[in-house]
Amino acid sequence: MKARHIEIWGHLEENNRFWRRFGMGMLVWSFVALAIGAYGLLVGLYRPLAFHVDEDGRASFVGRLRETASPSPAEVRYLAKEFLKRYVAFNSLTIEADLAEAWNLMTDELRGAQEQTLAAYEKEHGQAFVAYVKEQGIQTILEFDDKRTELSDHNGRTFTVRARGVARTWPVNRAGEDAATNERDFESIVTLVTCPRTEQTPNGLLVAKVSNRFFVTEE
Repeated sequence: MKARHIEIWGHLEENNRFWRRFGMGMLVWSFVALAIGAYGLLVGLYRPLAFHVDEDGRASFVGRLRETASPSPAEVRYLAKEFLKRYVAFNSLTIEADLAEAWNLMTDELRGAQEQTLAAYEKEHGQAFVAYVKEQGIQTILEFDDKRTELSDHNGRTFTVRARGVARTWPVNRAGEDAATNERDFESIVTLVTCPRTEQTPNGLLVAKVSNRFFVTEE
């Protein structure tokens, strides 16, 4: 019986060693899993956003994948044009939505200046600018002359786009009719500055300044 007692004790001791090793292994794997999870959380929260930019300069959000370069010339031209389409190509049916989209493309400083301009217009004319545009019943389309569009890059952080073309305006109920079209040449200077790329600003740009000139070219 004594020999059998020793055999059982030795078997229990071997099992204990196995379970201790198993427990240590599980503890190590737990730390590894925790480290992997923490890294995944870090990647999800803090890795830069990635965007796809098509040939026209339009940027779209694709995820948090890799570092992205500074805005390309195509992106700068694209954003300047999209801003002008909403800021100066007035459409009585969409003026509120257009100005809201243009507002989202402005820096805080330009937004402040825009608020002052609209307030001054309302004070001087006795009605809001949006209400005035709605009353006109018009639709305006900007036709850009890409060959005459100039882009200046100031150290990769500030850009100036000088856009030129023709602004065509029709009454809303006669859109596209040549006889009802009012044509004017336009020249716009748009200054853009870089900002973090987000889902709201996928091109990484905001408009800091803008000036416009409309005129009729004498033949």
